Amino acid sequence: MNTNDICTIAEGLEWMVTIDNQFISFENFTSYGKNIVIEFSLTDSKELIKEFYDYIASYDVSYNAYIWLGNDGHGKNGAPYDMKDVYDSSREELELLEKLYNQLFDYYYYQ
Repeated sequence: MNTNDICTIAEGLEWMVTIDNQFISFENFTSYGKNIVIEFSLTDSKELIKEFYDYIASYDVSYNAYIWLGNDGHGKNGAPYDMKDVYDSSREELELLEKLYNQLFDYYYYQ
């Protein structure tokens, strides 16, 4: 899997991809407006798949919702006011990440 394949897969899922000499980053937004940016070292495809898996495995929906809340329990930095929407956005973030990961994994191991 080369960087062109990665870009095609990610862009097909509406992710923006930035590649430089050492890193590849993926960017997207949840339907609630939360900006998602993840970055991995650009070593090889197998390492990218492993790093991506590790990132998703350690993703904590509740913690990510918590850090988007203000001290008063409502959204800050562009987060929705309703706490449920903040949580739902973090849940959606994980789902978007999993979908991208699964597509990359399937392409790498089954193509």
